[in-house]
Amino acid sequence: TYYVSSTDGDDSCNGHNTTAYTTGRVNCPLKTLIKVNTLTLSPGDQVLFKRGDTWREQFKIQSKSGNISNLITIGSYGVGNKPKFYGSIDGDKIEYWTNLGQNKWASPDNSFTGEVFMIFYNTNTSQLFSDKKISENDLGANWDFYYDSINKRVIIYNDIGIPNEQADGIEVTGVFNVNSFGTVVYLQWSNYIKIENLDIRYSNWQAIAMYQSDNVTVSNCDNYYVYGKSINVDQGDYAIIENNYLYHTGYSASLTNSSGESIWVTTSNGTIVRNNEVEYAHNIGINIWGSQNILVEDNYIHEIEFYPPSGSGNSGIYFDICSDSTAKGNIVKNFPFGFSVNAEVLNTSSDNIIFINNIAINNLINYNVSNNNHISDKITNVKFYNNISYSYNPTSSFQIRYSTGTIIKNNIFYDLDGTSRYFFSIYPDALNTISDYNLWYSSGIYKIWYNSSYNSFEEYKIASGLDIHSLIEDPLFISSSDFHLQPTSPAIDAGTGVGLPFNGLAPDIGAYESGFVLGSSTYHFTQTLKKGMTNNEVKELQNYLIKNGYLSIPVSTNFFGNQTLNALKEYQKAKGLTPDGIVGKETRIKLNN
Repeated sequence: TYYVSSTDGDDSCNGHNTTAYTTGRVNCPLKTLIKVNTLTLSPGDQVLFKRGDTWREQFKIQSKSGNISNLITIGSYGVGNKPKFYGSIDGDKIEYWTNLGQNKWASPDNSFTGEVFMIFYNTNTSQLFSDKKISENDLGANWDFYYDSINKRVIIYNDIGIPNEQADGIEVTGVFNVNSFGTVVYLQWSNYIKIENLDIRYSNWQAIAMYQSDNVTVSNCDNYYVYGKSINVDQGDYAIIENNYLYHTGYSASLTNSSGESIWVTTSNGTIVRNNEVEYAHNIGINIWGSQNILVEDNYIHEIEFYPPSGSGNSGIYFDICSDSTAKGNIVKNFPFGFSVNAEVLNTSSDNIIFINNIAINNLINYNVSNNNHISDKITNVKFYNNISYSYNPTSSFQIRYSTGTIIKNNIFYDLDGTSRYFFSIYPDALNTISDYNLWYSSGIYKIWYNSSYNSFEEYKIASGLDIHSLIEDPLFISSSDFHLQPTSPAIDAGTGVGLPFNGLAPDIGAYESGFVLGSSTYHFTQTLKKGMTNNEVKELQNYLIKNGYLSIPVSTNFFGNQTLNALKEYQKAKGLTPDGIVGKETRIKLNN
């Protein structure tokens, strides 16, 4: 095991002990990532970074592999906040800025080895970002900036005074003494690696990137304010991306209309993406591209900001040129598109993508199947089983076009607007579509498009021959944030068999099969629960917090993320407990009583 500390370590140490470095001591932590990057790592080795410490370097693992029995683990030790890795330079100091006159302030020459894409200011409070200009002559508003590639520096406009005195924190993202275009944690040709419990911020391009590396796990990491992709799996198989929290990622999409995914999986086989939370993406939450046998499960993706008008790419979960893959138990809320399937590149295809038990809430189009090249036989055999589409603004539940053989069964379409957008759209170029045993509910008209516009469900059924056994009734959800069914719901036992397990005489319609116990009136917690954990007691905790008004999420999951943490702290404050966000002994006693 190698221990690394930016505060206690020294690169003359051997890294085998956590005791702080003093003159002459050898058995102590290493200090810099430059030194760590030179280590020869073998199967079973660990590199552990001290919690509470910070680095502004690139961590690079290249041609270093564990094996199936003994992974190489990159993680943390100690107590406190996760170790932080910044892809930025701290601009919040007076000596950093030189006055060029005309209200322009420059960083030192040769500060960077490559392009600077973003500057964040007020980073300790409101997290604002500067407007990048293409030339120095374009600078004219406070916090405009320009990257001077000749002198390798940034120039900021500020007519009030020196930048560090006008902001509470400044982070200048950039490529400095690193390779790989500003990626903070970079893996290449390295297999059987586990990365866990890291906090990565202000990346100039990617937070964590894995190239041609198989069997890599990224778990319980937090990524904040990433210009490009937050977690990138590129040409690697059997990765596991789980229990991560990604916040404000993919600025490149909104600023330059280029790629900007929170999680990007490309040219991969057998990768699993599960139990992650993506909040405030700028383009795509999870993008699966050119891959097969992918499972995207139990992720919560919500809120998009400053997205470009680039079509179905602005999706919570997006399958493009994929096959034999499944999205199960995910929630996508407030995106242009919730769940999408496409085959963007000419003469490519997507086949056998299955959506099961997902919930799409108030996206402009909740579920979308369409081919950008307007070719119907390139998207085939897409299946939607037991999903929920829930809308309370003018949105469209489903849009199906340029596809063949799409099957839509046991889904609930719930619309509280019922006026201005098509509830459901199937176009003539959607060939051999099957839709039946669904439940439809609208607070207004049932505006449906099937080769033409219909304002009633019965007209649509007669014209299409579809949805013959489907219902038009209120599904009777438990609440507007809990989409389990009440005992008297007409959706119970009203579905049809699609190969999923069920209780009763027939499958229920919707994402949750009845007979599943939600959160009874009596709770019995036995474990210590804290952020990053995934189990049934976490789900029971969320049920309790939702029921008692502390937590506002659409449905409970089994992942303890930031929202559960904050809700638990509020509960602890209300009950006179220490608000540490951990279900320990005292909190457990209070919950059980």
